[in-house]
Amino acid sequence: MAGKIILTDRTGNNRIYEAGFSWTMLFFCPFVPLFRKDWKWACILWGVCALILVLVVQTSLLFRLFTSNFRFYVLLR
Repeated sequence: MAGKIILTDRTGNNRIYEAGFSWTMLFFCPFVPLFRKDWKWACILWGVCALILVLVVQTSLLFRLFTSNFRFYVLLR
């Protein structure tokens, strides 16, 4: 469960922050900071998600090619 924290700035404005596990971050990872206008974390998460997807997609493609009777040869120049 999330706990509520009340934040107050110098001018007296209050903001309620719910600390805890974020289901929205789990399902919509890079979009959450964009909606919150947190540009630094939006760029970091886009980069991390892109890197993970590149590695997963390339690995799964290579695995599918190996399982469909393709052979592996090293080409040297």
